[in-house]
Amino acid sequence: MPAGATVQSDSPWIIFREVSGAAIGDPAVRAAAMSAIDIWSPLGVDAEVCFVGSGSLLLLDAAYSPRAQVRMDSYVRGDGMTCARLDRNGTVVLMPNAQPTAAATAVPEATATPDPYLIADSLDDMVALENCMVSANDLLNFRESPAGRVLSLYLGSSEASARTENWFKVSYLGEEGWISAHYVTTEGDCG
Repeated sequence: MPAGATVQSDSPWIIFREVSGAAIGDPAVRAAAMSAIDIWSPLGVDAEVCFVGSGSLLLLDAAYSPRAQVRMDSYVRGDGMTCARLDRNGTVVLMPNAQPTAAATAVPEATATPDPYLIADSLDDMVALENCMVSANDLLNFRESPAGRVLSLYLGSSEASARTENWFKVSYLGEEGWISAHYVTTEGDCG
């Protein structure tokens, strides 16, 4: 971590580390970068990233290869650190010769990105299933209830015991929980 840099998040799943210029693909960005932090989370990122010093912040978005360069809306906190909110995986780079894009704020507010598939279906609409196998198409959140608290990550296939319009109830690693119906392949009588 660069001296005086901070990453703050409520998520215990966030991983971050200082990266050297070798991790920055664009030669112009690499030459100008004052400091850089790579941030990743399997559950999505929601963090405040701050650097000592002034400048602009650039995100090298990990969703693209090569990484897309996205100018971040930065601000100066009361303690003089240059900060931005981050909502995705990538490398945040402190660049020189530009002032932050916003005035100082006491407490920055995070804006949640709506997820059209995070629908909290009522358990009253739950239908019991028999002979239904669901296989995850990707790494999924294994939840306590439909759209509820994340218990762990889910990958693999399981027999579903119930479903709502948007969720399947499965048993995984000895626990019962819910996975999104939008990211699975079904086999059998799955309603």
